[in-house]
Amino acid sequence: MFFSQLGWANGDPDFIFSRFMRTGAILTGTAPLGYSNAQADQLVAAGKSERDEKKRFTIYEQLQELSVQEVPVTVLYHEHAPYAHRDTLAGLKQRANFQPTLDAMRLVK
Repeated sequence: MFFSQLGWANGDPDFIFSRFMRTGAILTGTAPLGYSNAQADQLVAAGKSERDEKKRFTIYEQLQELSVQEVPVTVLYHEHAPYAHRDTLAGLKQRANFQPTLDAMRLVK
């Protein structure tokens, strides 16, 4: 068991799946997770190299289904860290890679 903070820095699903579902994936910098599944390894490799967006989507759907069945990692909690808050602002959201989206932000009274 270890404590880790991991965001989705580039918005690419490979960033997460390679770190959690590939055999020998190292998150702590010193030790592999211990999870190993040949089907997951094949899907991670296929997703990383596939250029067709629809095919890639299907590959990552399969990885998500496999992760629900196998549970390679158990997340204890998910921390939400807002960038800003004010009663006169609405519509501030953030992307999966934690970048704020300001395009829908508006003033409210």
